[in-house]
Amino acid sequence: MFLFDDRSVIHHRVPVERERFGYFRTRCWAEGLSKAQVARQVGAGDGLSSERYYASRTLPAGILRGLAETLRGDAAGLARAAAIASGGLITAVGYALGFCLQRDKWGRRKAV
Repeated sequence: MFLFDDRSVIHHRVPVERERFGYFRTRCWAEGLSKAQVARQVGAGDGLSSERYYASRTLPAGILRGLAETLRGDAAGLARAAAIASGGLITAVGYALGFCLQRDKWGRRKAV
C-alpha cells in the first residue's frame, strides 16, 4: 500500500562534486558501458526496451522544453537542452564502445 501526500518535503544532500558536468559525463559514460553488458546478457531487445522509449520520447521532450524556456527568456534552458543532448550522445557512444569491446567468457574480445 502506498500513501501519496503532495505536502511532503524530502531533503536530499547532493555533494558538490555531483553537481558538476564532469560527474554527469562520467555517469552517462558508465551507463552506456553497463547497458552494453546488460544487452549482451539478456539481448538488446529485452535489455534496452525502456531505454529506447526514454531516448526517443523523454530526452527529445526535455530538449524541446529547454529550448522553449530559452525562447521565453530563461537562458539556462539552452544549457539544460545541451546537457540532455550531450548526455544522450555520451551514453550512446559508451554503449557502442562497450558493445564493440565485449569479451567472451574466457576474456577474449568477441568479434562484432
